[in-house]
Amino acid sequence: MLGNALLLHNYLGQPSLDLVNWTLAIELKFYLLVALTLPWLLRPGLDYPLIASALVILLNGLATFGPAGMAAPALPALATEGVYLLFMLIGVGFYQHLVGGLSTLKLMLRSLILLGGFGAAWACSAQREWFPLVPGQYALALLLFSLGYGLRHHFRPLRLLDYLADISYPLYAVHAVLGYASLQALIHAGWSFEAALILTLSLVIGLATLIHHLIELPSTRFGKRLAARWQVRQDAVVAERP
Repeated sequence: MLGNALLLHNYLGQPSLDLVNWTLAIELKFYLLVALTLPWLLRPGLDYPLIASALVILLNGLATFGPAGMAAPALPALATEGVYLLFMLIGVGFYQHLVGGLSTLKLMLRSLILLGGFGAAWACSAQREWFPLVPGQYALALLLFSLGYGLRHHFRPLRLLDYLADISYPLYAVHAVLGYASLQALIHAGWSFEAALILTLSLVIGLATLIHHLIELPSTRFGKRLAARWQVRQDAVVAERP
């Protein structure tokens, strides 16, 4: 439990609490990566996608083809996570483009470099037996997202979809353990599948809504206040320089 809470379970050879939350752990590590390397990530050049891709390919090559047991289980776990982080970094470029910090050409080049690095790293990773099928699906997902991004001005708000988007992270976090366990418990207690499904969906969506309002939103506001204070201090330091 502690290993999962500290995001260290896979480095220690411990299993994830369920079959879903390992993806959320990678997402949290992505947030930490961005927070620690943001000035580098926001530079308009192509150095970071090239360096990041080369590093992740190297890590996976060492983990897969290096000496047996090399830094196991930490190195293989870190190398595998790096593959996913490369793909997630593509989104940083889209954000920069959205706010006017990156040209369309640079966005395309960055995306292609990171996607290529992602594919090459996957091909020499512990999951290489799934190449090119699964990486190809990621590429199709990126293509679909890019199409939606290009047509973003044609979309209109839909209250139900906006609500589901708001609670999507906590919903994803709780649906596996609570949802599957509740569904099985209710069915074993004699409930019909339909009734058990309705109650389980209500419980999961209700809990996700509570987490969104009581934890997620306050945490976001707190983070923004910290960032604002840090920016004020940075501005003050710059202003004091001769």
